[in-house]
Amino acid sequence: MQLVSGLPYFFQPAGLAALLWKLGIRDLHTVVYSGYTLEALARRPEPEVWEALHLIDLLVDRPFVAALTKGAGEWRGSRNQRVIHRPARILSARNQLIE
Repeated sequence: MQLVSGLPYFFQPAGLAALLWKLGIRDLHTVVYSGYTLEALARRPEPEVWEALHLIDLLVDRPFVAALTKGAGEWRGSRNQRVIHRPARILSARNQLIE
Protein backbone atom coordinates (compact mmCIF):
# COMPACT_ATOMS: atom_id res chain seq x y z
CA MET A 1 0.00 0.00 0.00
CA GLN A 2 1.33 3.40 -0.93
CA LEU A 3 -0.20 6.66 0.30
CA VAL A 4 -0.10 9.84 -1.74
CA SER A 5 -1.57 12.94 -0.17
CA GLY A 6 -2.00 16.62 -0.73
CA LEU A 7 -3.27 19.05 -3.35
CA PRO A 8 0.11 19.56 -5.04
CA TYR A 9 -0.12 16.14 -6.67
CA PHE A 10 -3.06 17.19 -8.81
CA PHE A 11 -1.28 20.47 -9.59
CA GLN A 12 1.21 18.22 -11.42
CA PRO A 13 -1.05 15.54 -12.93
CA ALA A 14 1.59 14.15 -15.31
CA GLY A 15 3.95 13.46 -12.40
CA LEU A 16 1.14 11.95 -10.35
CA ALA A 17 0.08 9.65 -13.19
CA ALA A 18 3.70 8.55 -13.72
CA LEU A 19 4.13 7.81 -10.01
CA LEU A 20 0.88 5.86 -9.83
CA TRP A 21 1.82 3.86 -12.92
CA LYS A 22 5.19 2.92 -11.39
CA LEU A 23 3.53 1.88 -8.15
CA GLY A 24 0.93 -0.12 -10.05
CA ILE A 25 3.46 -2.20 -11.97
CA ARG A 26 4.92 -3.16 -8.59
CA ASP A 27 1.48 -4.39 -7.52
CA LEU A 28 1.17 -1.73 -4.83
CA HIS A 29 -2.29 -0.44 -3.97
CA THR A 30 -2.57 3.33 -3.95
CA VAL A 31 -4.48 5.68 -1.71
CA VAL A 32 -4.58 9.32 -2.81
CA TYR A 33 -5.81 12.15 -0.61
CA SER A 34 -7.08 15.20 -2.47
CA GLY A 35 -8.78 18.36 -1.33
CA TYR A 36 -10.62 18.33 -4.66
CA THR A 37 -13.89 16.49 -5.11
CA LEU A 38 -14.05 13.65 -7.60
CA GLU A 39 -16.49 15.72 -9.64
CA ALA A 40 -14.04 18.65 -9.83
CA LEU A 41 -11.24 16.33 -10.89
CA ALA A 42 -13.46 14.84 -13.60
CA ARG A 43 -13.99 18.32 -15.07
CA ARG A 44 -10.25 18.93 -15.46
CA PRO A 45 -9.16 19.00 -19.12
CA GLU A 46 -5.74 17.39 -18.68
CA PRO A 47 -5.66 13.76 -19.89
CA GLU A 48 -3.16 12.97 -17.11
CA VAL A 49 -5.85 13.66 -14.50
CA TRP A 50 -8.03 10.98 -16.10
CA GLU A 51 -5.04 8.65 -16.31
CA ALA A 52 -4.34 9.18 -12.60
CA LEU A 53 -7.99 8.53 -11.72
CA HIS A 54 -7.80 5.22 -13.60
CA LEU A 55 -4.72 4.21 -11.61
CA ILE A 56 -5.97 5.15 -8.12
CA ASP A 57 -7.28 2.33 -5.96
CA LEU A 58 -8.74 4.51 -3.22
CA LEU A 59 -9.41 8.25 -3.43
CA VAL A 60 -10.18 10.31 -0.34
CA ASP A 61 -11.66 13.51 -1.69
CA ARG A 62 -12.78 16.87 -0.32
CA PRO A 63 -10.69 19.13 1.92
CA PHE A 64 -9.66 18.23 5.45
CA VAL A 65 -11.61 20.25 8.04
CA ALA A 66 -10.04 20.25 11.51
CA ALA A 67 -13.38 20.90 13.24
CA LEU A 68 -14.78 17.67 11.75
CA THR A 69 -12.13 15.19 12.87
CA LYS A 70 -14.10 13.50 15.66
CA GLY A 71 -15.76 10.36 14.34
CA ALA A 72 -14.21 10.65 10.89
CA GLY A 73 -13.77 6.90 10.59
CA GLU A 74 -11.26 4.79 8.73
CA TRP A 75 -9.09 6.50 6.09
CA ARG A 76 -10.78 9.91 6.45
CA GLY A 77 -9.20 12.82 8.30
CA SER A 78 -12.54 14.59 8.72
CA ARG A 79 -16.20 13.62 8.43
CA ASN A 80 -16.80 15.66 5.26
CA GLN A 81 -14.36 13.54 3.26
CA ARG A 82 -15.46 10.63 1.06
CA VAL A 83 -13.63 7.36 0.54
CA ILE A 84 -14.05 6.33 -3.11
CA HIS A 85 -12.90 2.91 -4.28
CA ARG A 86 -11.68 2.90 -7.90
CA PRO A 87 -12.84 6.45 -8.78
CA ALA A 88 -12.59 5.95 -12.57
CA ARG A 89 -15.18 3.17 -12.41
CA ILE A 90 -17.59 5.46 -10.61
CA LEU A 91 -17.13 8.14 -13.27
CA SER A 92 -17.58 5.60 -16.09
CA ALA A 93 -20.81 4.33 -14.53
CA ARG A 94 -22.14 7.88 -14.15
CA ASN A 95 -21.31 8.71 -17.79
CA GLN A 96 -23.17 5.62 -18.98
CA LEU A 97 -26.22 6.67 -17.02
CA ILE A 98 -26.13 10.18 -18.53
CA GLU A 99 -25.75 9.07 -22.17
